[in-house]
Amino acid sequence: MRDLLADDDEGVREAAARFCAQVRGDMVHRLWRAGPDDPVLRRAMFANPAPPDRDVHRLLWQGYLEAAGPLPVDRDPELLAALLRWPVREEHKAMIGGLWARTRDPELRRLVLDLGAVAAAPAERVLTLALLDRLGELRPGDDAGSVGGVLADDDPELRDRMAGFCRTAVGGHLEAFWSLESPRRDTPLRRLLLQNPARPPAGTVNLLWSAWLERPSPELTDALVRWGRPARFPAEASPAERELESLSVIPLNGTAKVLLRPPVRAALVTALGLGDHPLSEIAERRVTALGDRRLVEEVCAAAAADPALAWVCVKHGLAPEDTATRAVFFLLTGQPEQYRALDPDGGLLSLGYAAADAAARDRIRQAMLAAGELDLVRVVAGDDRRARIGEMTRGEARYLAEQLAARKEWERLWALVQDLPIGTGAELVRLFDGWLPRDEDARRVFGMYLETEPAAVALAARYLDERWPLAVRQATIRFRGRVNDVSFAPDAPLLAVASNQQSAGVIDLREGVLAEHHDGFQASVGRVLHVGGGAFVAGERTNRHDRPCRLLRCGDGGTAVLHTVQGSVTSLAATGPDGAFAAGTRSGRLLSGAGGGGRVTSRPLTALGLPEGDWARSIAAHPASGRLAVLGRSLVVTGPPGQRPASSAAEHLAVRAGFVSEDVLACAGRSGTVTVLHRRGGALARSAHMRIEGLGGIAALPGTGRLAVADRRGRLLFLDAATLAPVWTHRSPGGRHATSVHASPAGDLLAVGHDNGETDLFDLRAGRLPSLVGRALAGLVPRDLDAVAAARAVAAGGHPAHVASTVALLHACLEHRFRFDIEIGGAVALTAGDYDISL
Repeated sequence: MRDLLADDDEGVREAAARFCAQVRGDMVHRLWRAGPDDPVLRRAMFANPAPPDRDVHRLLWQGYLEAAGPLPVDRDPELLAALLRWPVREEHKAMIGGLWARTRDPELRRLVLDLGAVAAAPAERVLTLALLDRLGELRPGDDAGSVGGVLADDDPELRDRMAGFCRTAVGGHLEAFWSLESPRRDTPLRRLLLQNPARPPAGTVNLLWSAWLERPSPELTDALVRWGRPARFPAEASPAERELESLSVIPLNGTAKVLLRPPVRAALVTALGLGDHPLSEIAERRVTALGDRRLVEEVCAAAAADPALAWVCVKHGLAPEDTATRAVFFLLTGQPEQYRALDPDGGLLSLGYAAADAAARDRIRQAMLAAGELDLVRVVAGDDRRARIGEMTRGEARYLAEQLAARKEWERLWALVQDLPIGTGAELVRLFDGWLPRDEDARRVFGMYLETEPAAVALAARYLDERWPLAVRQATIRFRGRVNDVSFAPDAPLLAVASNQQSAGVIDLREGVLAEHHDGFQASVGRVLHVGGGAFVAGERTNRHDRPCRLLRCGDGGTAVLHTVQGSVTSLAATGPDGAFAAGTRSGRLLSGAGGGGRVTSRPLTALGLPEGDWARSIAAHPASGRLAVLGRSLVVTGPPGQRPASSAAEHLAVRAGFVSEDVLACAGRSGTVTVLHRRGGALARSAHMRIEGLGGIAALPGTGRLAVADRRGRLLFLDAATLAPVWTHRSPGGRHATSVHASPAGDLLAVGHDNGETDLFDLRAGRLPSLVGRALAGLVPRDLDAVAAARAVAAGGHPAHVASTVALLHACLEHRFRFDIEIGGAVALTAGDYDISL
């Protein structure tokens, strides 16, 4: 056919050309495959309306399109006419769109528009869709990443169409566009999306609120308000996310119901301190429009602590309602004229300073220094300096001392030093410029202060906390005969003793002698209770339930029967400071006696809720609250009249109990269990539990929050009553088994009885020393001198020199302080060593 088309005879050529233009079927494909590169045959085949096969068709389009390569080449118009006459497949359109996107050839642009040609590759596809104004066909997952490129394209028509689509996108397109980059970045795409009325996804809204707080813009502000959705986070959100939720509510909702919710109220206060951020101005409008007194108080409190908030209070005249608080507020927020008008003599500021916390006091002192003319000493110390010493910080004390030293008010400075903790006093005594007290004893104490290094006091305080004994064994009393019970007197160093030889007595612990002896009992004396005033109550016991036993008052050289019961008196406890007591009996009765040997009343334990036939193995009392614990097979704690008793089923039969505090009771069982119970309404809840092998006795130590527990291995354990964790341990020589532990009512003395008839006497006063060294002297009482005197003897034996010197300084300070209150040297001294007592 190529030869015929090239024949010299024109008629042959024309006939061959007509054949090529009219041929059909397989011959068309054979001719195209025979000479696709032959220009004569190709031209003849262009006239044929039947398209070539797929491969040749693609090669023809490729040949036409590649004519617009790097070097400009004129395309064959006859080829294009033929290609357009034949069906244009999608793959051909993709080739056209892709090449146009790469070259921006004007002729290809026309083809794209005429044919609706869409490229295949994502970036080229997005460009052709933009050119065709068919951006709704974008695939959110594949095509969205090319949107930014179109927005930056040189073709303004493409840019405008993409920008318009971004402003109106919804659904998956909108979500895809917002997911392209962080909403925090200011990009052309984000600026367009902010103009879209459709709200972004919830997570994006949260990020936009966060971005707005960090870097606000008018466009972002308008969008967030237009969308009307605050930030929202799941239940496990962080505090910062919760705050963002509340802050985002402020621009969107101005109703009191929403704004006065506690989290939003706090956010309003935070927003006021954001400086030139638009949220600060919005919050200002909200606060002033609400006019809520509680909110105003919160704003003022925050402004007093943060100068960044003072502007709104000054601008709108906001101030606290309380006058003392208002005086402090005016001073801290830089409103001196308002302060002087309110508090000309500084009295209100002094009250406000006393009520402030440590951080606020520091700010007040700084503001007073800046103000200049205020009476700093009066404000810090108040009219009653000693009443405020206990709560004064070390920084406040130094501040006040320096002000007094600057004024050369030496007497007042010396009085201040004597009220402070000795460590602070040893530091501040260096401020005196050669001044000495006039009184000789005061000069002695002053000299001891000068000789004491503050660092030595701090070192001693650490030593005392870590290594100081909580109890010191003073004596061992050996009784001839079995001792059933002992009881300390509440008002003197006396110990009442019950004997199984139908006798009882009182030991004078200062002299180590039997001061009183009472016999003539009709049975063994099982329980004793010293009630003070030189008297004690004794209860008889027997092995027979039906045998009568008596409750007697012993004192003034004789005995008097108070009551007679069937069976033993099983327990005694003091219920009041005037000698009132309660007693439990084997017959299931609870006896109550008044002080001074008055009438004794009796009632059954069933009236307290214990079952019929139960009886009190032990009772414990908390005189200050009127609570009484009765331990039978179950446990009942009664209260003042009108209060419902609390009860608990005993897990282990309790035989000894003691009140740690009004609502905390420690119980010990026969098996060695120690349980701490908290009263909660009508129930007793267990808060701590442990088992001590060979438990011999337990006692609650008044005012310490501790328990003393003795076991049969010779250990005296001091336990934290809240957790039962060991605090300190004393070990006694072996060979003896502890059988009882008793503490004195004031918590000064402890007696531990043993099975061999010996009772160890411990002085607990010295154990209070660690808590006294760091306390303000103004808060100590004459009884504390007794404890320090006992500790001074302990410190002198086997403890470091800086501990002994610190205790000596504390002792000298208290002696001087209480020289007119007590007789110096009158502290109770117990007989030391071992001694025998025969009952």
